[in-house]
Amino acid sequence: MLGELLVAGGLIKEDQLMHALDEQKKKGGKLGEILVDLGFISEYNIATFLGRQLHIPFIEIDKQLVDVESVKLLSGDMARRLTAIPLYRDKSTLVVAMADPLNIFGVDDIRKTTGKDIRQVVAMRSDILKALDRYYAMSQTIEAATVDFAGEKGAVVLAEEIGGVAAEDAPVVKLVSMLIAQANLDRASDIHIDPEGNHIKVRYRIDGVLTEVRTLPREMHASIVSRIKIMSNMDIAEKRIPQDGRFQAKVSHTDTGPVVTAVFHERNVLRLQGDVAVDIRVSTLPVIKGETVVMRILNRSHIILDLDSLILSSDLLDRYRRLIRRPYGIILVTGPTGSGKTTTLYGSINTIDRKANNIVTVEDPVEYQIMGVNQMQVNPKAGTTFASGLRSILRQDPDVIMVGKSVTVKRLRSQSKPR
Repeated sequence: MLGELLVAGGLIKEDQLMHALDEQKKKGGKLGEILVDLGFISEYNIATFLGRQLHIPFIEIDKQLVDVESVKLLSGDMARRLTAIPLYRDKSTLVVAMADPLNIFGVDDIRKTTGKDIRQVVAMRSDILKALDRYYAMSQTIEAATVDFAGEKGAVVLAEEIGGVAAEDAPVVKLVSMLIAQANLDRASDIHIDPEGNHIKVRYRIDGVLTEVRTLPREMHASIVSRIKIMSNMDIAEKRIPQDGRFQAKVSHTDTGPVVTAVFHERNVLRLQGDVAVDIRVSTLPVIKGETVVMRILNRSHIILDLDSLILSSDLLDRYRRLIRRPYGIILVTGPTGSGKTTTLYGSINTIDRKANNIVTVEDPVEYQIMGVNQMQVNPKAGTTFASGLRSILRQDPDVIMVGKSVTVKRLRSQSKPR
C-alpha cells in the first residue's frame, strides 16, 4: 500500500518500486526502509507525504516537549517493535508519534496496552529511534546504576574510592554520568539535585521550566555530592559553606552506555572526536536538609548564534536588528533563568560584522567562544574584575563591548572621537 501511494504521488517510479519489492523478498524488512536505503526517496519525504495523504500532522520530535510520564505508558519493547513513542496526554487521549501511521494493528495494540484513545502524529523513523534511545535505554541504564549502587557495601562510597582511577566503574560514577548525559540529550540548561525527606529529587530545567525527572534513595546523597565535588575540584570535606566550581567534560556513548569524563584543560576537550564537549558550572548550597547541587550545562552545539533562529515575531526581530545596528547606545537583556538571555546576546554579537569591528567582551564566565571576538574572563583572585576589565577594554579601541549580561554598542570611528 505504501509503495502504491508513493508511485501515485510521483515520489518514486514504478521500476524503483519493483526493485525495492525484489529486495524485500530477498532480504526482508519494511518497504519504506528499503526505499530509503536504496536512495530512491528520503525519510523526510516519506513522512511528510504520509502526513498529507492521511491528514495526520508531521512533527519533528526534537522540537517537541515530551512528557516522560506518558512515555512510561508504553514498554520499551513494544515501542521499538512498532517504531512509536508516546509524546504527551491530552485529557483522555494519548498522542503517539509513529513512523508507519498505516499500521492500524499497531495503533490497536497501543490503545489496548495504555487503555487510552490514541491520536497519531507521524515522524521520521530515525528521529523516533533516537527518542527511544533517549527515553528508554537511558532510563533503564540509570535504573540499573541505581540498583548497583544500592547493592554496594555500606551504600556510601568513600571519596577516595570515587576519585580513584580504578573507580570509573563504581555505581555512583555511572549514576552521575547518566544524569549528566541524559540532561545533555534532553537539552537541559540546569540539573538540580535536592535532598528532600527520605529521597533525593532530581530536576532538569528544559526550555526554562523545571521538570522532576526522577527520585533517588536518600542514602545516595553523600556519594553523589562527593563525586560532583571531585569533578568540580571543590573541597569535599567542606559542607558548611556554599562552594562554586566548574569542569569541562566529554560525553561519550559506548556499547555499555554513556560515560562522562571530567577534563580540566579545554584544549583537550576541543581535540576530542565523536564525543560531545560540554562546560559545566557547579554550585553547592548547604540547607537544612543537606547540600543542594545545581549544575549549569553549557553545550557549544546547543547555542543559537543566529537571531533568525530565535522565536521572535518578524516585527520585533526587525526592530531589534535596527537597534543593534545603531552607531551608539546600550542594550539591556534581562529575564529569569532559562529565558534566553545568553542566546540573544551571542546571537546579537554574531550578527555584527566582526571583520570591520573590534568586539570585546568581559564575562563571568565566558560561556561560549566566538571566532573574531576578544573575550575576557573575570578572575577576581588575579585582580581581573569587571571594573578593571572595562578600564583596560576602553584602551583597546573597541567598537562593541559586551559586559556580563548587557551589550554596549559605541561608535568610535568618528572624527570627534576622544583620545
